[in-house]
Amino acid sequence: MHFVAIIENTFAAYSAKTLVLLFVSVLIAGMARGFSGFGAALIFVPGAAAVTPGLRARLERADVVLFDGTLFTDDEMIASGTGEKTGRRMGHMPIDGADGSLAALSGLGKRRIYIHINNTNPILIDGSAERGRVESAGWEVAADGLEISL
Repeated sequence: MHFVAIIENTFAAYSAKTLVLLFVSVLIAGMARGFSGFGAALIFVPGAAAVTPGLRARLERADVVLFDGTLFTDDEMIASGTGEKTGRRMGHMPIDGADGSLAALSGLGKRRIYIHINNTNPILIDGSAERGRVESAGWEVAADGLEISL
């Protein structure tokens, strides 16, 4: 039987609303646990207040990690005069520091990319000391046109 016919017959009994809910559920589950298939996995974490042992274990199995790079330091927005809250108060762990994501995720293999980067974050500046620290630790900084192959 042709593949399209199999798909049509399998899902013919379901309403469009049910299929949309199923698709959204799979998408959310994939974002929470990581998309995997064909021998590769990508995990998308756009906001993280902390790295728990469970999260770290999931990230260790991923081929590509897209991780919250909102702020380099916890007080970055206060220091720059652009906000009144710390990163942690907003639910974002900083990259820098003994309890930052750079330290918490050290030793992860494969491809690691900081995403969701605030415009006050100095890792956005090519040649900055902060960008150098991130890159020397094996991380990439997301930019327009970034391509990811699994």
